[in-house]
Amino acid sequence: MENKELSNHPEVIKKVLYDYAKAKWITHRTDIQGKKDAAIQDEDGSMDFDYFYFYYDYIYDRGVQPY
Repeated sequence: MENKELSNHPEVIKKVLYDYAKAKWITHRTDIQGKKDAAIQDEDGSMDFDYFYFYYDYIYDRGVQPY
């Protein structure tokens, strides 16, 4: 039960892999983007992670980047 990855329930495995990939992608994108792009910053200058969550889900669901 402690290892969610070792299960005979494919939906659990898919969710664990999805969450892992999303976290890795967001970490990579925030490292690349840094604080340079004002489009992904909140008013106080902090990183707007909702943008990255939307972007990842869009690419994952459709297989293409949003325009």
